[in-house]
Amino acid sequence: MRFPTFDRFLTGVAVPVSSLRSQSSCGIGEFPDLVLFGEWCRRTGLDLIQILPVNDTGFDPSPYNARSAFALNPVYIRLEDIPGWRVCAGEIRDARLHFEASEKLQYRSVLHFKLEMLERIFQNNRAAIAADESLWEWVQANPWLDTYLEYCGRAKELFYGWTQYHLELQLKSAALRLHAMGIALKGDIPILLSAQSADVHFNPSLFNTKLRVGAPPDMFSKEGQNWKFPSFCWTEMERDDYAWWRSRIERASRFFHACRIDHVLGFFRVWVIPESVDSAALGYFEPANRIRADVLSKEYGLGTKDIEELVQSNALLRTENGYAPAWYWHHSHALIQLIDRSGGRLRTLIDDFWNGQEAPWRDHGRKVLGALAESTDMLLCGEDLGVIPSCVPEVLEDLNILGLRVERWSDRDGRLCIPESYPRLTVSTTSTHDSSTLRSWWQEHGWNRDEYFHTLNLPGSCPDYLTTEVCAAILERQLNSNSLIVVLPLQDLFALHYDLRTPDPHSERINVPGVESDDNWAYRMKLPIEALLAYDSYNDYLQRFITRRRIRSLQD
Repeated sequence: MRFPTFDRFLTGVAVPVSSLRSQSSCGIGEFPDLVLFGEWCRRTGLDLIQILPVNDTGFDPSPYNARSAFALNPVYIRLEDIPGWRVCAGEIRDARLHFEASEKLQYRSVLHFKLEMLERIFQNNRAAIAADESLWEWVQANPWLDTYLEYCGRAKELFYGWTQYHLELQLKSAALRLHAMGIALKGDIPILLSAQSADVHFNPSLFNTKLRVGAPPDMFSKEGQNWKFPSFCWTEMERDDYAWWRSRIERASRFFHACRIDHVLGFFRVWVIPESVDSAALGYFEPANRIRADVLSKEYGLGTKDIEELVQSNALLRTENGYAPAWYWHHSHALIQLIDRSGGRLRTLIDDFWNGQEAPWRDHGRKVLGALAESTDMLLCGEDLGVIPSCVPEVLEDLNILGLRVERWSDRDGRLCIPESYPRLTVSTTSTHDSSTLRSWWQEHGWNRDEYFHTLNLPGSCPDYLTTEVCAAILERQLNSNSLIVVLPLQDLFALHYDLRTPDPHSERINVPGVESDDNWAYRMKLPIEALLAYDSYNDYLQRFITRRRIRSLQD
């Protein structure tokens, strides 16, 4: 779907579909709930709804562990919108009362229930479904179904095809109704897929299952992160001009005006860990230039025994096309001795290795992202957080892909960079699904809360908890951002009013990366959307905030 032309600054709200709650939902937010939520956005002046991935993840509640790059998740279906649903009317009513009484999402239980009801509706209407010409036309028009249905099991291919058909109808209908309201829908494309996904199973040449993707060590984890996702075979993908990626973009464009590209840095380089190792500290960037054995031998005097000793001590990592210094190479006594023996020349080689990767990363990112950008009229937005190679902002700007700015992480020379100074081609926000909300952040240690409070120019001393007045000042500063789009998490908008807050601010967090917990991906909004729509005093208050941004000139 074509993104509307920028004629003013835009403001959006970020919320997982799973977090929505309405009087019609059954245990989880459903695709049709987006329409009702869009009514609230129109009421308050919001322009855009940003959601998390809605791919089929099976019984894993994480939306980033997809079993398919194309299939939608049955958990988001509204059973009552499917012909023949009344055979399950009593069970649906009872399940709604049970699930909606819970503050948290019970993902696996809800999915199990919906699959059971879908199976009953299907079996009760099997003959009519098998004779539905529109269903078969849709199947023929979606070649990705061939491998997905085989992955799910040929014995039930009609059931799974029928389920996907109705999921697409519901999401497409919601997107079109939002479009008619003037509300843009922004999706999310996870760059990585489960090693057990249909795509990896049926397209093995496109993935390198011997390497797992993760993140290098940082201030939060000295071992780094091993996400266990397989890496890509970019050379193979290039052979057909990235057809698999183009298909993913085309699929997303059926529903979304804009799309967040998860971990966009991975299109420049990914941190890969050999399958045989657990610690991400023993990973390396790919693609990248490598140090060749003959260079170490002829130019630096290292014999085969020296090189093998460095490999055994994890100072050098052996890759498919050469060697890479380990992240903690400086911990190797053997390597330090060899550096001294070379008069420091070996240290220069290592420094040059780390400093010489920008060119290949720039070329690779431009090539792959360029193919994606030219194949869609959606607005593409990159999640470019973390340690960012200097080539990334340049390439994103050249391709008109918006970057991301999160105020608490946008420091410059050790000081927070205020939103008014952000680059224009960015999306700015206060929090992400992988971070604490504003309320939780305010209570965290490790940052100078008092200093930040004084930058808000509020009277009095810094409070111990996030008051509504402080929250309003933070959000107002965000809305004054120079970014084309400001997207604020729903929980941070709710923090403006005490009645909309949950008692425990930590319960509002969507996900804690690297931690297995039943609280991850379980957040749901406190009130149903219908009650939110009727909350006139809050809606009027929020609308005044947003209106000030809407009327700002892009020439400011």
